[in-house]
Amino acid sequence: MIGKVSMVLRGVCFFVLLFLFIKSPLARSQTAHVFLNPDTAYITTGNGTIFTLNIEVDANTDSLHSFRLNLDFNRLVFDTSFGDTSYAVYAEEGALMDAFPGSTFFVWELSSDSSSIFIGDALMGANTYVYGQGVIAKVHFITKGSGISPLNFRDLVLKQSYYDTIPSTSTNGIAYINTPPSSFNLLSPADSTVIKTWQATSILLNWDDSKTVYPGDSILYTLYYSTSQNFTPSLTDSIVNIKVSQYQLNLDTFTVPYSLIYWKVKAVNTYGFKTWSNPTYLRFAVLTPSPPSNFNLLSPPDSSAVVAYVDTIVTLDWQDALSAYPGDIILYRLYYSTDKDFTPSLTDSVLNINGSQYGLAVDTFTLFPVLVYWKVRALDTYGFMTWCNPSYYRFLILNFKRGDANGDLKLTVADVVYLISFLFKGGPPPNPLMAGDANCDGKITVADAVYLISYLFKGGPLPPC
Repeated sequence: MIGKVSMVLRGVCFFVLLFLFIKSPLARSQTAHVFLNPDTAYITTGNGTIFTLNIEVDANTDSLHSFRLNLDFNRLVFDTSFGDTSYAVYAEEGALMDAFPGSTFFVWELSSDSSSIFIGDALMGANTYVYGQGVIAKVHFITKGSGISPLNFRDLVLKQSYYDTIPSTSTNGIAYINTPPSSFNLLSPADSTVIKTWQATSILLNWDDSKTVYPGDSILYTLYYSTSQNFTPSLTDSIVNIKVSQYQLNLDTFTVPYSLIYWKVKAVNTYGFKTWSNPTYLRFAVLTPSPPSNFNLLSPPDSSAVVAYVDTIVTLDWQDALSAYPGDIILYRLYYSTDKDFTPSLTDSVLNINGSQYGLAVDTFTLFPVLVYWKVRALDTYGFMTWCNPSYYRFLILNFKRGDANGDLKLTVADVVYLISFLFKGGPPPNPLMAGDANCDGKITVADAVYLISYLFKGGPLPPC
């Protein structure tokens, strides 16, 4: 009996010692883990929202005597103000440490730049421990503004005694504070694209998808388009509740020849947080069919007579035709003919005249006098055309030299003889009659013969007209 009792006592002693060894800090082989609960905070209720994060240790944490740590955060999204007796960001002791039956020493402090909170706690007395899992501290925040705050542990130390450190790891967290949808870009059409309504009836506007950080959240888009760069309300239209990142915009609402349209997009999530597109806007031009403006023929005046020589030109002039499209270029095509119906076989043309006049060479024609009909067509870059007003002009070319009374296109003494014969001997008149008006006074008299004699024999001037 004694021997059996002794064996029982030795067995009991063995298990007691084994239990004490397992619970002893010297027997630790596991790594403690520190984490936030929740590790991701979603705040959608605006400024002034109060929320709490638990700092916890897992079940691998045993023989915890004390800890210290810093928790870094984004001070721009939290109220870090404080008064004489209250703080917007503060910490309190967690239930795991607070449940220790003895005394504890708990302390916290905000950093000088209010971007971190230091927390420390210790059980009073030697060989005093608590065992995870549990909450070792709580941190309370009040939201301010919007954005994202990483929640990062720094300088984390867990201890089983004043000298002995518990090996540990940690998992950081993150807080989404009244966070708007992600930034997104306008894509197409490219800025300053030109859309022609005679080629397309609508335009597809595309932009990037905007993302939300909130689980189960959704995003709707509002498209704004305007003829005003500043999106003046009276000049702006909008399409709301677009579910995808594109919209097919009909062009039939644009009726003027040229419209420069500015467009932008706003993304709004379920909680009312919004983000505007990048860049501020894109532009596209909408062109509706519009030919060049009406224009008139100017000179030579209709039904006028033009006195010209073979080696000269007649300047044809007309008004400028104007385009409704900025930056457009108008070219003209001149038609001239000896037939008022502009029969092709009797008509010539000059293409791509870059200006509202043209010098027509007299030697284009071979028989004189000749009645010339002319008209002009204006053509813009986009192929729209306008004909001149009226349908045509006409002018008569009289090909002669003043003083060339006999019509041989030379000024000689024979012209003097021809004039004297006409004036005093009943000879034939000059052809045309004004060819005999050498001094250009509008009359055929002996003064014209004297003028020619002066020019031919005395070094006088040429006929002045």
